[in-house]
Amino acid sequence: YQDQGRDWERYAMIKARVVGGDQQAGAELIEMLRPFVYRKYIDFSAFDSLRSMKEMINKEVRRKGLHGNVKLGAGGIREVEFVAQAFQLIRGGRDPRLQQRELLNILPLLPETVGVPEQAVTDLTEAYTFLRNAEHVIQAVADRQTQELPIDEIGQARMAYSMGFENWADFMIALNHQRDRVTEHFSNVIAPAEEVPDDSDPSSDWLLLWNSELDTEEGEA
Repeated sequence: YQDQGRDWERYAMIKARVVGGDQQAGAELIEMLRPFVYRKYIDFSAFDSLRSMKEMINKEVRRKGLHGNVKLGAGGIREVEFVAQAFQLIRGGRDPRLQQRELLNILPLLPETVGVPEQAVTDLTEAYTFLRNAEHVIQAVADRQTQELPIDEIGQARMAYSMGFENWADFMIALNHQRDRVTEHFSNVIAPAEEVPDDSDPSSDWLLLWNSELDTEEGEA
């Protein structure tokens, strides 16, 4: 990992934990990887990689039309996680307090450790809590692992009621408000990736294919 590890692997390993097998060996591995994940210096080299990851997220949302997905869609859970984990990658090596998995423990540290405005932290914390609650309700209603909003009237009514709203329209107003807040703060992290209109760059789809960023069905098409 020290010689060939990629920044996206560092980003992923922020959330790594031991889930089975030899717990002691797993803990030793996590500790061994800590210097790889959290560099001792302020990691300016990670900016370009984070910028690329951010651009990839934006492209995926546009390409797949993920508006109904509370985790992967615009203003979703993934974007809140990106805000926190980006700062963890850049400053975590200098401040051990940022070397945690739990996002709700990380967000309150950002004003002091990296100068994120208090209001931004409040917005992101409230949005993350709302989105996670919505995800749990979606999965309870669907009885499966999914983050897609229900499209049938009964499912929508159950979702709205479970989230404390009288109807689907009121719930969607609240949901869109939270997602808009996340989108605003997500767009301000790192330097905004260059927005390229869909299909304006004929090479972009080939690059996605070359980098294995398409799933099997999309790649074959």
